[in-house]
Amino acid sequence: MDKFKSLFHTTQRVFVFSFLFVPFFLNTCDEKMPTLPVDEVPVSFTEFRLESESMSDTTQVVTAQIGSAGRLLIGKNDDATAFALLRFETFSTIPDTFENLIDVRLRLITATELPYDSNSVAGTELVVESLTASGLTEWTEDSTDFTDFSLDDYTRTEYGRFAYSNYDTFYVPLDTALLTYWEENPYENYGLVIRQADDAVRTIQSIYSTDASYYPVIIVRYVDDEDTLSGYVYPAEDVSVIKFADTNLDEEKLIISAGRASRSFLKFSVEDSITDPNRVIASAKLHVKIDTTLTRNYGEIFYLYLSMLDSTQDWNDPDYTPSTSSYETYAAIESGDTSVVFLIGSTIQNYTSQYSDNFGVVLWPSTSNLGISTLTMYGPKTSDPAFRPYLEILTMKEY
Repeated sequence: MDKFKSLFHTTQRVFVFSFLFVPFFLNTCDEKMPTLPVDEVPVSFTEFRLESESMSDTTQVVTAQIGSAGRLLIGKNDDATAFALLRFETFSTIPDTFENLIDVRLRLITATELPYDSNSVAGTELVVESLTASGLTEWTEDSTDFTDFSLDDYTRTEYGRFAYSNYDTFYVPLDTALLTYWEENPYENYGLVIRQADDAVRTIQSIYSTDASYYPVIIVRYVDDEDTLSGYVYPAEDVSVIKFADTNLDEEKLIISAGRASRSFLKFSVEDSITDPNRVIASAKLHVKIDTTLTRNYGEIFYLYLSMLDSTQDWNDPDYTPSTSSYETYAAIESGDTSVVFLIGSTIQNYTSQYSDNFGVVLWPSTSNLGISTLTMYGPKTSDPAFRPYLEILTMKEY
């Protein structure tokens, strides 16, 4: 009995399948099809259940890479504070001189306030400012977050304000001197910041980014040979700079967030339970429960990916980046979901058949998720065993 109470709490059931044969007659022949002896056992199935004691985990926080998100976030709520950065660099689409200029305007198209419900604060005022400085390294959309960027390092010049409303278009006047400065000083082009005018407002607004169909653009209208023409300056980079109110990570939880730049690692000691490399993994299901009290997805579908790791170094490497083009599986998690199930049969097969070394897997968020969205799941160290993850495996072997 002690063997069955081992670390892995493996439960095995063996189902023996026998073939029952009935007479089968062909239309043109009275011969009976051949039969196998009833006592033959051609295939056996075995179930394994790996509990949390056979798992190890950690959550890692790295530099956020949310420059490809479809929306820019501005504002504050109980979970986070955010403002948006925009930079424009290509000016070949507008005139070399501004002698016949009509106007220069920044066009912004809004998405929705978060959360988009009856608690929305109508008419929140947003302000657009230019950023100037000397000798600072330019920010980039895939390596800038609140830990290395501060508005206090810049001189800000206000260009306009507008009262936010959902799914609307706003125009903010700029001047030619700003565009000329950007063009003549490409290494000191720190772009624009969009922020809430009143820090006391407790709501977050969203604007479509360069990765959306309704991206920001600078429109330059001018006269050429009595014709009114328009030139467009397109954004080179943009990013939401997000600071979360709670930066402490609970070691009992698996915390996944694009804006927080956190991903979780898991390893299953599956080879200790399935020692026969010739067993076929018919199915493998990883069950993980969601902590709904700490999860924030603001009504969107949260896309969570699972990838195999290539090295033990990945667990502690801040530069490790999962490949967005090759992952084992993913899950689409909606508001109200209380658990997620990953189908990872091929992953477990790679481990048990020794096709790949078992360095574990990483759970990571899509950068298309809202930057302030956070998925919190119960990990193997959760104090209540009922909430811990577990792995169900069904194996098959022919004899």
